[in-house]
Amino acid sequence: MTNDNQNDLLEQAALSDDEVRGRLQILSSIIGGNIRRERKRRGFTIERMASVLGLTPSYLGLLERGARCPSLNQLVIICNALGFTTDELLTQRGKAHSKTEKVSLADPANADLRGTQEAVLTLMPLLTADELKYIVSCIQGLVDMRKQVRGSK
Repeated sequence: MTNDNQNDLLEQAALSDDEVRGRLQILSSIIGGNIRRERKRRGFTIERMASVLGLTPSYLGLLERGARCPSLNQLVIICNALGFTTDELLTQRGKAHSKTEKVSLADPANADLRGTQEAVLTLMPLLTADELKYIVSCIQGLVDMRKQVRGSK
């Protein structure tokens, strides 16, 4: 590849300031959401979590809201303090729970799932007996499939 081709590729790959700011905002929101989820999962106040991370509560609040992005050094400190890998902190998957892990609806980190449970309970009386049996069979099928997948590993 010639230098001209390399320069053309670099120019095409270059992001505008607005694009960089937009991507940084997305990353900040992901990091902040993962920190908030972990704080709530542990049942910590923002003050307690800030103490664990060696940050001020106000700065931690900014991180959780995605208003600030931690420096690389802070990122490493946060990962070490929370027992996260950088992948877990920097991705939307986070570490709150995997999709195949059983979750407790009593866990503060799973408040969004309580809404799902409430919606199901609200809709159930509107269903016929046959529709309820069908839903139960679907849920049982998912549970059986998960057992098979785990058994084959």
